[in-house]
Amino acid sequence: MINQTDDTYHALINSFKELLLKISFEKITIKKITDGAGVIRPTFYNYFRDKYAIFEEILDDELFDSMYKLVDLKMLDEAVAMLFNYFDQNKAFYHQAFKVSGQNSFSKIFHTRVEELFLYILELFPLKEKDSVIALSRHGIAHYYTIGIIDIIKNWCDYSDDDLVVEDVIKAYQYIVSHALTDIFDMEDN
Repeated sequence: MINQTDDTYHALINSFKELLLKISFEKITIKKITDGAGVIRPTFYNYFRDKYAIFEEILDDELFDSMYKLVDLKMLDEAVAMLFNYFDQNKAFYHQAFKVSGQNSFSKIFHTRVEELFLYILELFPLKEKDSVIALSRHGIAHYYTIGIIDIIKNWCDYSDDDLVVEDVIKAYQYIVSHALTDIFDMEDN
């Protein structure tokens, strides 16, 4: 059973999501969020420090909490699929979210969450061929994968045509990350 606190929390998040689909992030005020949720302005601060914090909460509640559970169960492919499926289902919202710029931009918040997840994975599972990546730190490896997956998701949210299905995006991501650059080009015909 959802208690009143949960109802208010979700109402604030839903109000924020609806607003972002209608107006730019810069024009969203705390008052607009609370008006849409049917609560008074001070109530907002019982749940969030600012409107940027809503992005963090949405990512954690709707995505990363479940992804961490899959990682703990050694279901890394399923965690990646969950990530792409989630963005597929929420593409319009995240198309707008990626437009938020500045010090607390959505991209930076998302980058932090993804990199933390990759660092967590690197703590849980030993590298197969440590000598092959000896020149890279755990942070370097996590950063590399973070940039790649975020860029693919951002471009997909921003520029993909509606005919592109999530399974194809997942397949393309898995292919790219599992092959060397020289493996993906046919250099013999040139």
